Amino acid sequence: MSKEFEAATAAKMLSNALMTSGKVLSVAESITGGLIGALITDIPGSSKIFWGSLVTYSDASKQKILGIKKDTIHTYSAVSKEVVELMAENALKLSKSDISLAVSGYAGGNDDSTEDIGLVWIAVKLNKGTVFSHKFNFTGSRDLIRHKTAIQGFLFAETVLRQPERLDSCSF
Repeated sequence: MSKEFEAATAAKMLSNALMTSGKVLSVAESITGGLIGALITDIPGSSKIFWGSLVTYSDASKQKILGIKKDTIHTYSAVSKEVVELMAENALKLSKSDISLAVSGYAGGNDDSTEDIGLVWIAVKLNKGTVFSHKFNFTGSRDLIRHKTAIQGFLFAETVLRQPERLDSCSF
């Protein structure tokens, strides 16, 4: 099975959960650079369940668009539980949507140390609810890590929508 098929399948699972629950999703993307938004909008009728995606790839955009303080990024790093949870919270506030998904990580490149490649944080926030976050360590090429991040983000958000109580006992 190709990563594109798996990503599309995971996006459809989340889309179905959003349609069933009547909820609208907003996304704050860093590592995926718009991939999550692209995969959701490939689904016909997605305008009913998708507010949009804020692609905040740089630290400066996280600060300017999402209002994350420079000191917070400096203290914890852009790829941290603290920052990804703020990304999810602030995307939800900006969009006034029902649920938000935020992703940040290292896919590999000039600025990423080899020991950090594949480190990803994902957070999901329900309006008037808890922020759920989890750290992942993916392997593979830059493209594969980005796709794995999107897939896991879709599955994580779908679980939060359908059965958030499972997250207390579930390991990823």
